[in-house]
Order: sequence, then structure tokens, then C-alpha cells
Amino acid sequence: MTVAAAAKIRSDLPDRSTGRSAILIGCLIGYLAAPAYAILLYHTHSLELLFEQLGFNALFLLPAIGIAAGLAYLVMCMALLGEEIKTRVFWTAILAGCLCRAILFFTDPVAEADFFRYLWDGASVANGLSPYGFSPDDVLSGTAGPDHHALITSEDARNWLTQVTYPDLPTIYPIITQLFFGLSQAMTPWSLAGWKLVLLAVDGATLWLLFRTLQQQDLPTSLVLIYWLNPILLRYGHASLHMDGLVMLGLAAMLYCFSRYRLWQATASLSLAIGVKLWPILLVPLLLQYQKFSIRQRLLACSLAGSISVAFVAIMVLGGSSLQVFASEWQRNDAVFGTLVLFLDHFISDSSTAALDSNRLARLFSGLMIMVLLCFQLRKPWHTESQIASIATIVTAALFLLAPTGYPWYFLWLLPFLTIRPQIALLALSVTLPLYELRFWYENLPDANWWKQLVVWIEFGPILIWLLVTSIKRPEPDEAAR
Repeated sequence: MTVAAAAKIRSDLPDRSTGRSAILIGCLIGYLAAPAYAILLYHTHSLELLFEQLGFNALFLLPAIGIAAGLAYLVMCMALLGEEIKTRVFWTAILAGCLCRAILFFTDPVAEADFFRYLWDGASVANGLSPYGFSPDDVLSGTAGPDHHALITSEDARNWLTQVTYPDLPTIYPIITQLFFGLSQAMTPWSLAGWKLVLLAVDGATLWLLFRTLQQQDLPTSLVLIYWLNPILLRYGHASLHMDGLVMLGLAAMLYCFSRYRLWQATASLSLAIGVKLWPILLVPLLLQYQKFSIRQRLLACSLAGSISVAFVAIMVLGGSSLQVFASEWQRNDAVFGTLVLFLDHFISDSSTAALDSNRLARLFSGLMIMVLLCFQLRKPWHTESQIASIATIVTAALFLLAPTGYPWYFLWLLPFLTIRPQIALLALSVTLPLYELRFWYENLPDANWWKQLVVWIEFGPILIWLLVTSIKRPEPDEAAR
């Protein structure tokens, strides 16, 4: 359901602003109750101690909390689409989001370890060393050289480094991300405080950019609450400290620059996003279809963004990152891709093509589907700034749903676009993605693979069906914007 469609429905209804505000207040109460309960968990000394205190059922607490918060959030989003809310309610919601962030700032991540890699990469950059080329194991063994080994002379530093996941691999994070890591460690060496401050600053800047974009496009500014109160952002962005909030800053800046008709600033913002996560390279062709600029300007913008993207990738590959390993081997929480691999495994095992690799074939097929969808979206030019949010949503959603890795925090890639052009079907992922936490339960079972397939399809299956139904009924982005 788009904002334009909601406005049309609203025009045919009597004024219900008081009722809508009451719904939103109720949702906020329900939404805050779940994070408040989560705080009790975060203050437990360790997850193992929590399991020992509460027993086996404690494994279901985190997904239950996430689902409860997601349901309240989804009802809130529906209320936002149905009616503009009162100013007092809006600022209450903003303050509620601030309160959640303030509380989570003083908690430790639960069942997460990615931040150990962030700290190590940041320490390398802050001390003028390349984060590429050497793995944590190389540093611990002394084969990385004296400069890297000098970083772990303290016991604290060595303890942090020994907890980095995939210690046999160098980092996979692009150069702009490394600069953010380095900034955090320059502020507070071997501490999470600096990284938390970086995430809060990026979060606040993203909020402001989305708010200003809504103003520029004459859309209800209350839609910014879709971003600010998203439980996936709070759980995985601020509680687990994943770095995907950084890419949202570049995407939000791009949307804001487009709303101000600033092509070159939008190109620079998109390049920033590419330097954080690489996948926004898929959005570069969208620059060609913006009809408010000349074809020469658009071609130059695409060439600039493309050249910067190639430079970022070259730095990583030549420097010795694990980008190739990630692209060819990583697989987690994948519904469509995992099913495709199983299908190809069955097909290959029953044929004379046993030499083929089903995983690589599935990656090729998924990539082709994403590229076909991208080309389909590019077949027509776009004329309004809100259209790029719709088209970018479709492309990014396809990447998220078809890729081999569907971590819940990857949903954050969609959040800036969904704030400008909300789609309830995709926002409903905030309800289902917390089921990912059930991995702590089923990975210890003898039939873990069966449970994995069941859980991921409960996560993504209803959303895929919902999207299919709504895509049949919904007009195309360029028609919906007229």
C-alpha cells in the first residue's frame, strides 16, 4: 500500500485523527513493552547463564520478544499510513525511540560476535595499517609482521582478537566501512563505546535526511517513524551493533539529494553507500533513467559512480580481502536460494552432470534473476523523486529475498526506501525475521537441516506470497506516482 493510495482512501473517510492517534499511542505502549523486557535479558551476565537460570525455553525468548515488537510496529505503520498524526504523538514517538537507543547504549550484544571483527579492523586502520591481506590467525601466529603483532601486546587486545569469527580469513568490509571502524577505535581503543557513538551519530543523521526528504516531497513527515521505531534496527543495529546502519546513511543522503535535484551530490552519496557495502552498485543504472537531467549529465554520473565502485572493489581484491570467499561460499537464512540449491542437488545427482556445483549454479541463477528484474525496472524513465524509492525498493528487496545470505540486519538496506514509499508487505518482515533467533535451538537437533528449511520458509514464505498478490494488484511505480 503506497502513501498515494492511503491518501485516496483517507479522502473518502470521515476525520479520525483522534482515533488514529490513540491507535499509535497503544502501539507505542506495546512496542516499548517488548524492548523493556529485552533489557532484562541484555543485563544478564551471559547468554549461557540466562539459559541455565530459565531452562531450555529461554531459547525461545529472543524470537518471541522480536515478534511481539514487530507486531506492534506493523500495526503502528498501518496507523501511520491511514492518517496524519498529531504533533504531540509524533514527538512522543521520537522520544520513545531515543529512550530505546539510550538504554541499549549501556548494554552488551547478546549472541553476536561480528563486532570483534569491527574492533580489530578499526584498530588496524587507526594505527595506519591495512586491514586487508592478513587474517587474525596470521596476526596471532606472528606471520603478519611486527607492526600488526604490536597491536595485540596488551591482554585485552589479544582477548578481543581471539574472539573474531572466521579468524582464518581477512576482512570482507569495504574501504569506507573501514574508515568508520578506524574512527571508532581512534576515539576509544579496544572498546565498544566509540563504535556505539558512531552508530548513534549515523542513525541521527539518517533520521534527519529522511525527515527532510519527506518534507521536500510533500509527504507526511510522520512517516519517518517507520525508520526510527523499526525493531530490526533497534535489535540488530543498536543492540547487536551490526554495521549495516552505515549503508542506510548513504542511501538516505541519495534520496535527499534527489529530492533537491542535485545529481552530483546524489551520485556521491550513492558512491558512499557502495564504499560501505558494495551491493548498491545495482542502483547505479537508475541514474540513467532520471529525465530531469540531460543524457550527458546522466552518463557522466553513471561513469563516475561506476569508476568509484571499480576502485573500491580493486582496493579490496588487490589488498587481499575475503570478498571472493564471501561471494562464492557464504550461505545463511536463505529460503529461495536454499530451496534452489536443494532442487539443483536433486537434478544433478540424477543426471550425468555430477561435475557441476549446485551452489554456484544457484548463485548464477539468482544473480540472473536480479539482473533481469533490474533491466525490467529500467525499461521506462522516471520523472519524480519518489519513483526512485519505489524502484530501488524492488531491486533491493529482490537482492535480499533471492541472495544466499538473508541475515535479519540486511533488511535495514530497505528501510530508507520504505520510509519514503512504504509497503506493508515488506515492513511485515519486521515480524517474521526474529525467527532467525531459533537457530540456537534447531542447530543442536539431529534433523537441524529440516528445521532450518521450515523456519526460513515461515520467515519468508508469507512475505513472498503477500508480495506476489500485491504486485498483481498494484500499479507500476511510474503509474502510481502520477
